Amino acid sequence: MVLDIARCLRHKVLHNSKGDYIAMKLEFNIGKWTEGQHNTIEDRLRIKQKNIAKALDYDICISFMFNDFQNVLFCRGIYSRNAKLEKETIPQNDFLNKKIYRLMKKSMDSKSIISNYCHGSCSLCKRGTCPIIEDIESEVFIPIFHPCDSEQSTLKVLGCLYLASYERKEFPLQFFTEDELMKDDILAISNMVALSLSQFKEGINAV
Repeated sequence: MVLDIARCLRHKVLHNSKGDYIAMKLEFNIGKWTEGQHNTIEDRLRIKQKNIAKALDYDICISFMFNDFQNVLFCRGIYSRNAKLEKETIPQNDFLNKKIYRLMKKSMDSKSIISNYCHGSCSLCKRGTCPIIEDIESEVFIPIFHPCDSEQSTLKVLGCLYLASYERKEFPLQFFTEDELMKDDILAISNMVALSLSQFKEGINAV
């Protein structure tokens, strides 16, 4: 998210009729670009993802980016604090219109943070809210923005920061929007995803 999280003006919590996910609408002011340094994008992403996962007490943190048509997702970095997650279970690329990514797409379309509580019930899969990763109890989808303008209405979603926990937990929205270190880590991830997407486009154009 290339934006100033700490300057979030207000949030609005939206409940769906069945109560199986919560969307938190946020209003942001845009922050500044920062230069990426050291190591590869994936390594730097993993460091920032680890910081966020530990601060928010989630087991998994993954950065996804979208193509220009926003119908294909690409995995750019995976952090897991235990050995439960096999990287092979996370596709390196996939079509965003699949049922399992319904809430990720909803987060992208609404520019909202969406928290999904899975309750360990397979019946949720029939409603399209089955977790992306098996055995997950709580997952959060956070849109990653590209700064196109100083107005929120023109912000383009580049990707999604995905958080997951093997235990049910409430997403700490206030801490997420007010903590200075969290703001810096989110900003850094936004820049790295934007850079990665730019490099991806250059690679395609060079073919």
